[in-house]
Amino acid sequence: MKILMTLVLMTGFASLSWARTTYETGRGQEFGYCSGSQGSFCISGIQARAEMEAKRQADWNCQMKHGQSRSYTASCNSSCFPNIITPRDQNVSVRCSSTCTVQCEIAD
Repeated sequence: MKILMTLVLMTGFASLSWARTTYETGRGQEFGYCSGSQGSFCISGIQARAEMEAKRQADWNCQMKHGQSRSYTASCNSSCFPNIITPRDQNVSVRCSSTCTVQCEIAD
């Protein structure tokens, strides 16, 4: 009986897999044209696309390390220039850049 319990415990521990956590970073840039009549909605749309690109790149970097991306942990830092458009402005070129970091679980 004691041997059987030892064998069961050893088998259970042998099947455990360990994972390590890393943080992967991605960068994204988007360009677009906005007019004053669109207000901040246009700028926020360009910023959202830059963040999506940065998250996608961070996820890809995790996959290249044979990891599983935890997309819900994404943290982004974004900026746009210009970040304000006056109502009289027409066809202003807007550039947004974003850096995002995601948690990546890598099975060992």
